[in-house]
Amino acid sequence: MPATGQKEIVLFVHGIRSSAEAWKPLIGLLEKDEKVTSQFEFDCYGYGTKSFELRPDRRISTIEEAAGGLRELIDSPKFYDREITLVGHSQGGLVIQAYLYDLLRNGRGESLAPIRQVMLMGTPSLGSAFLSPFRKMLTKFFSNPQERALRVFDQATTNTLGFVMDHVVRAKKGSANEWPIPFHIFFGKSDAIVTEASARGGFPADYVTPLEGDHFSILTPVNHNDARYTEFVEALFEPTGHSSIYEIDLYETNVSVEPAIERQEFLCKYGEKERKVHSDNIGCIDRTVVFSRKNHCSQLFQIKYRTRHDGFLQVTTDPPENEASEGDIGTYDDYGVQSIFAFTPKPGKKFRSKIDVYGGFGEGQRDVHFHIGKDSYSKKRVYRMNLSGYLSAGYEICQEPKLHFHANDPGDHDLCKARGLGAQVEPTSVAPGVWTWEFSRVRQGVVDLSWDIKKT
Repeated sequence: MPATGQKEIVLFVHGIRSSAEAWKPLIGLLEKDEKVTSQFEFDCYGYGTKSFELRPDRRISTIEEAAGGLRELIDSPKFYDREITLVGHSQGGLVIQAYLYDLLRNGRGESLAPIRQVMLMGTPSLGSAFLSPFRKMLTKFFSNPQERALRVFDQATTNTLGFVMDHVVRAKKGSANEWPIPFHIFFGKSDAIVTEASARGGFPADYVTPLEGDHFSILTPVNHNDARYTEFVEALFEPTGHSSIYEIDLYETNVSVEPAIERQEFLCKYGEKERKVHSDNIGCIDRTVVFSRKNHCSQLFQIKYRTRHDGFLQVTTDPPENEASEGDIGTYDDYGVQSIFAFTPKPGKKFRSKIDVYGGFGEGQRDVHFHIGKDSYSKKRVYRMNLSGYLSAGYEICQEPKLHFHANDPGDHDLCKARGLGAQVEPTSVAPGVWTWEFSRVRQGVVDLSWDIKKT
């Protein structure tokens, strides 16, 4: 759903034998960066961790128990309707992976909708051999389930990573048991505690950034020009993306409708056919989408529109090539009422579909809706309604355009009929005959626009 106006939360999770103090150098710099603080605020999750427990009446919590505490924190009121970036250092990254594993294994995938991305910093996804003999010897006398999880190829840790790779990193869609979330992996070039191979953990190379420093110094940039800081901030603002989620910088939809003054009967040609369409109005649906330079989703993207009541669509696209199926293209050639513009998204590139609509917005039909889908993340969405042509022709706008946003996109046409309108959203700007709505950080939903005019 669109951002609520609250800042995104960056939630830091520390490693073994550590605490929230480990994040102070990085958070201190972030809090002095106005560009960062205008969009983000910061919090830390702390959990019990130590090398050994001397008291016989106490024990050290497991990774799974720490993950349970993280889940409770994220479920607390402070995080309601907030977008969250999870950042884990060392064992903290394993805690985050266990959190994802627990929710998806128990069919709570929808609970992950607020998670914008996950950053792992020096996380031993494949374990750490550092001082392994000493650590094992120590656990003969003092039980430490956290140390056991850090061992090379620990079965539970390996199973969790495999599950996260299959159900998050390679997820195809959001559902109860899988949820696509972008990951970004950082590791220290001089880290002898967590090797590069373990930090990479099988994640795609495009998701990984090496940093100067060792296991601990990657968390301590000295100033805002330090690459350890700039690389982190860049990943914060520009998530790496996911192979099943379209990363969109801007999706702009312009709807304009004006009266047909000079003539109201139009000869419409499509494929090898032609027919006459009577309409007292001419509409235009002009949509532009610009993909993020870090978009990793290469599946065909579609811009669709269908008119009603035997209207007609005249379509132009940029670029002109259409990768839609022969069947979809044939539907337009046969009836002229449905347009599907399909294309392979390219990072940083703009695509446009402009559709002139005849017979689509007559009396009792002055509305339109747009499906956002569930497979995209839009940094910014703009909807604009232009009725200035009616004002110029002497008409009265008896119902100013209203925009309703429904937070869930049912996808199916029949289900869409029963979904309701959702919340009404006030325009961000109004000019004579033109209304504009702007949203940020949109994941899914349906937008409904309605209006009405009459002759004065």
